[in-house]
Amino acid sequence: MLNIKDRTLPKLNLKTKRNDKITFMIMGGPNNPVKDYQVSARLFKFCFTFFCIALITVGAVSYYIVQEYMDNRVALVALVEENGSLTDTTKNQEVMIQDLQHITGNMLTKLEEIESLNTEVRTKVGLEESAEGETQVVAGYMVSRGSSTQLHDVDVDEIDADFDTLEDLKLHLLNMDLEMTARAMELLVLKDDVEKQLDFEEALPSLWPMEGIYTSAFGNRRDPFGRGIEFHQGIDIANRSDTPIYAAGKGVGTCAGWK
Repeated sequence: MLNIKDRTLPKLNLKTKRNDKITFMIMGGPNNPVKDYQVSARLFKFCFTFFCIALITVGAVSYYIVQEYMDNRVALVALVEENGSLTDTTKNQEVMIQDLQHITGNMLTKLEEIESLNTEVRTKVGLEESAEGETQVVAGYMVSRGSSTQLHDVDVDEIDADFDTLEDLKLHLLNMDLEMTARAMELLVLKDDVEKQLDFEEALPSLWPMEGIYTSAFGNRRDPFGRGIEFHQGIDIANRSDTPIYAAGKGVGTCAGWK
């Protein structure tokens, strides 16, 4: 009789057959048969992994491109704004330069007027040949080469100073223009005063108009042709006919004969 322990059991094959296929079923409708497709599990895993990696890569690249585009757009907008600002600044500078040219043109015209007035006044008072710094008294005025009415008192050298902006230069030129206008007005007033003083000096009698007997004075007198008192606007000097008569000062002979 056989011992049970001596009996050997047959070895069971515990390995099961592994299914390496993935089945996809497609249902087209009630009248269409069901279609199934089988794909290798390894191929499916490979494709799925590749798809995920590709999706992540595309997402990362897309994010980088979008981020770069946004950065470039922001930089472009900043450049456009800066360009607009520079354009406005350039236009403002062009307008400012035109204003400066207009101001300097007016200043040159005033310089010519001041030089002309300066020369005319000095000619009237006889200072063309006077030495530098020499003071003369002409027609009741004390006039000097260093007078305040000279053009040289305007500090033209200040134009060479450094200015931070064109506005500062424009303000400086406007101040100089105002100063030159004031000097021109001073010269005009001086010219008028000199002309009046010279006319007064020239109108003063420098000699007797003729020799003779002084018969009637200037001022109130008894009317020689009627009654009462009259104002005599001249003087009467009696002498023979053909006696020379001279114009005293700016006097002019108006009548020669019986009157």
